[in-house]
Amino acid sequence: FAVEVAAVQIDDSRPAPMFKLVAQPNDWAKQVHVETTSGPSKRGVAYLAFWTDLLARIHQVHPAWTRSTAGSRDSWITLPYGTSNIWYAFVFGQLGPRVELYFGATDADANQVAFDAVAKYADQITADTGMPVVFDALAGKKACRIHITRESRWADVLDKDSHDDVRDWFVTTMESFRPATQRVRALIESGGVDG
Repeated sequence: FAVEVAAVQIDDSRPAPMFKLVAQPNDWAKQVHVETTSGPSKRGVAYLAFWTDLLARIHQVHPAWTRSTAGSRDSWITLPYGTSNIWYAFVFGQLGPRVELYFGATDADANQVAFDAVAKYADQITADTGMPVVFDALAGKKACRIHITRESRWADVLDKDSHDDVRDWFVTTMESFRPATQRVRALIESGGVDG
């Protein structure tokens, strides 16, 4: 959004601010209208059910991962990493389900610095997880991410028959990804000394 500010004065009154909207995101008003007048989408309802069930399972087997119990109608949910600008995410991505560490500060330079610090340990993270880990600086974007994508096994949240299998993959992948990245976090915070 962009707002133009001007001063207006009527007769001998005191000047008053006048705000004029000069820019807004494409189709913003239309999107707000659609979202407020239509109910949740079929896909949104499926995501909410999937994430709610996944969070319930996480609370049973790994309660320290998150206190969140609320699902989401989005194609992702987040879990804490230990800093407010970096978080874990479970994602239904374009190439399939993905577990990631997302660097999402508002400052692109801060994201790059944090990403580079973790990327120095790429070989260790890959060895610790035993899976192909992608270090994606997301060129031209503010954020960066490190992720593991489920290989050649696309899943659609609308396919309820695949939910148990996908939830299993999310949990077992995070069971190796989280300790590997938390170990690196501890190394970075201690000045890079392994021990």
